[in-house]
Amino acid sequence: MGAQLSLENDQRIKNDWSTLDIDSFMKQFYDADLTQRNDALHRLNDFVRQKETHDKLVIHGIIPALVSIVKQIPEFDIEANPDQSVCARLTCYCLAVLSDSEKYTPEIVEHGAVQPLVKICTLYPKLPIRLHCSRCLYHISESAFLRDEIKEAVKPSLDVIFSLMKDAGKDEKQYWDEILMNTDLVTHQYKPGKAWYDPADFADICKLLEDNYEVIKEEAITHCKEDAMVPWPEKNLYKDGWNVLGMYAFKNKLNGPCQMCPKTTAILEKIPGLQTAIFSTLKPRCHIKPHIGYYQYSEKILRLHMGLVVPQNCVIKVNGEERTWYEGKCLIFDDTFRHEVWNPSYDTTRIILMLDIDYEAKIEDRNPEFFEKSEKQAEDYGLSSDLINVLRTYGTPNNSNFQQRPDKYL
Repeated sequence: MGAQLSLENDQRIKNDWSTLDIDSFMKQFYDADLTQRNDALHRLNDFVRQKETHDKLVIHGIIPALVSIVKQIPEFDIEANPDQSVCARLTCYCLAVLSDSEKYTPEIVEHGAVQPLVKICTLYPKLPIRLHCSRCLYHISESAFLRDEIKEAVKPSLDVIFSLMKDAGKDEKQYWDEILMNTDLVTHQYKPGKAWYDPADFADICKLLEDNYEVIKEEAITHCKEDAMVPWPEKNLYKDGWNVLGMYAFKNKLNGPCQMCPKTTAILEKIPGLQTAIFSTLKPRCHIKPHIGYYQYSEKILRLHMGLVVPQNCVIKVNGEERTWYEGKCLIFDDTFRHEVWNPSYDTTRIILMLDIDYEAKIEDRNPEFFEKSEKQAEDYGLSSDLINVLRTYGTPNNSNFQQRPDKYL
């Protein structure tokens, strides 16, 4: 019976959408009559649950319409006025759903939503609209290019936010944990342990690569083309623009790319304990979201990057510490720590050589909070048996996004 009702409801929404006069619908959001506005919001609440409606709604101006209401909500008397309460709840919910898509968050910020969303969180601590506002702010904070807006809005209210979080639900706490870490407004959540390593401690490997920088760069520029590369398969970590050309994967030599890059391959063959080697490109304005490495793999390696083509102000942030690449120089870090990358350039693609090299050290000494999950849990996540055989198991701890199966590298 429940399934039948759900299907009937979905069909009702689709029929409503197919006959919608969208221009008249949009006018209701600017109507002074709160009843008319709430009618439109109830319909919108249904529509945004169907992702196929989002682009048309956005093209017709739904985001500025919702933000115009969000700006009014701090003046509402929500607890005394039921109509205003409904209006606030539905508006914040619909904006939060749209914010789930990274392509809409710049427009949400552009129309001035951040300041009122933060203010709503501090004014109405006991109401569910705070969860919707937190969700929207979290998705905005996921973009390295939009964080300054949130940082400046939250700073004056940081004590209030900390106080509210004591009684917040699990989801809301997680949203704010991420917001505060993404904007560097807290540091206590960075993990103990050593995230960055001195290249001088790996002098033989680094000297080999740096001495051959020009040769490696030439092959990378020649072969790092769209038709030769593949998108990094974990699409949950970025919107577009992260491509790779793999030469080694988990100690397995990938013959095609290695034949394309024989000089680089000859250099790689001299590196002891080489697990993985790829050319990695990051297009202008691309951001790789915070994530960590794979279980029962990343704790056995260190990750080395050598800059080949590095636009100005490119950033890699590991466990809260930001660094950049320099062309012909190596960086080494521990992949078990939360890390992210962004290329703020408008016209230059970043290219690096990325290696994973064996490193024997107890994970409890390296990163105490990087824990393992059982093989059964890995299977519960839907991971295939071949990946489990290669990496044994991996999952998602509290401080990272879940990583999908890297099919291209098996």
